[in-house]
Amino acid sequence: MPTTPTPVTLYPASDPGFAAVPVEDLLASEADLIARIKLCYGIDRDSFERDVLMLVRRYATCVHLLPATADNYFSKPGGLLRLGLETAFFSLQGTDAHIFSGRMSISARRQLEPRWRHATFIAGLCCELHRLMSHIIVTDAAGEAWPAFLRPLADWLATRGSERYFLRWRPQAVEARGLGLFALPHVVPPAVMADLSEGNAVIVPHLLASIGGIPVYRDHNILDELVRRSLALVIDRNLVASADRYGSPQYGSHLERYLVDALRRLTSGNSAWIANREKSRLWFGQDGLFLVWPGAAEDVHQLLEADQLAGIPKAPETMLELLLAAGVFESAAAGRATWSIQPPGAKAPLEAVKLSTPAILLAGIDPPP
Repeated sequence: MPTTPTPVTLYPASDPGFAAVPVEDLLASEADLIARIKLCYGIDRDSFERDVLMLVRRYATCVHLLPATADNYFSKPGGLLRLGLETAFFSLQGTDAHIFSGRMSISARRQLEPRWRHATFIAGLCCELHRLMSHIIVTDAAGEAWPAFLRPLADWLATRGSERYFLRWRPQAVEARGLGLFALPHVVPPAVMADLSEGNAVIVPHLLASIGGIPVYRDHNILDELVRRSLALVIDRNLVASADRYGSPQYGSHLERYLVDALRRLTSGNSAWIANREKSRLWFGQDGLFLVWPGAAEDVHQLLEADQLAGIPKAPETMLELLLAAGVFESAAAGRATWSIQPPGAKAPLEAVKLSTPAILLAGIDPPP
């Protein structure tokens, strides 16, 4: 008796890649958010086109349809574009509650505040540009790799006449935010930098420090504070939305940068974190750099709670787990994360965590401990 063959579901035999769509189509897909940014800026249409939309267009030319992560937050096509625009919008919105040039005269503030707002928007827009250099490899149909350091993605696709492009994620990619500074000229022309630096010597350094992930010692980087807070909020919101639609993404994967940043800020600006002082959180010896735990975790939590960052873990155990997984801390032994140390003057051994390298916290501290 003849049998009816079972229908076979057809799956694509190869990676379909991404379509090399025009940049204007990308902007049209984000029209609602761009309209909100225009409203937040509160400037006329021509000024917005010249000063803001030009930057958004250049950013879209760089990131095109690339996702921000492989399988976590903003992992869909166009994810990196959306992440930059949302972070830029919330960063810009946050400037309304801050006075950047508080010590200056009213006339000087009137000149500088719009520049601070513009720089904060740029820092938010470009906060994850480093991913283009550190996390991904883009190729065209012929297998030619996009030289990310040399030109924006959409421009390269146009010169190659490519209709599609393909993405590979670098294995064990390490976050290197300083690489974002090399992509920044693709988005921000020199004339914009020149305008931001007019009449001051602080806006551009604070902007570059924020994008490069570099602390500004002995100075309060309000711009970076706004961007960090906005980025945490945007990622947290996306993770919540993605969990509803696509299952459970890995929470906490983006938080180690905030935790490390908090450790650095405490080391450089908190008297209780001066190394090798009586009752200090920080002990530095020939066998490495140690942090008294969970006391250090409590200080980190207080600092980040004051920053109003979304999604920051409260439990010292969760912080420890994240920082061990990120390679910031080093386990004492298999099954035991903390170390037992007895600093000079201590009546009993203290529980501590060990930094994988002292440079994580001590680089740039002057004088060194």
